[in-house]
Amino acid sequence: MTKPKILIIGAGIAGLAAAQDLIQSGFDVTILEARARSGGRICPDDSLGLTVGRGATWIHGMEGNPITNLAHQFHAPLKQSRKLII
Repeated sequence: MTKPKILIIGAGIAGLAAAQDLIQSGFDVTILEARARSGGRICPDDSLGLTVGRGATWIHGMEGNPITNLAHQFHAPLKQSRKLII
């Protein structure tokens, strides 16, 4: 029996997470991305000699957040910021 085929449009974090879950569930997944890189709005830029995030760089609510789980899985550096009280 052949695996069901799924096409995901966009290799941002949501598309990559969906692909991962679908592959683990036995689907044949193809991801289509318009840019020459994956990551969507998550885009580190080190052109000035230090790495600066251009785009999505915050994970709001790290506890129980699936994005945090993906960051840990891919060994992305995380730094918890202090809470702002206004």
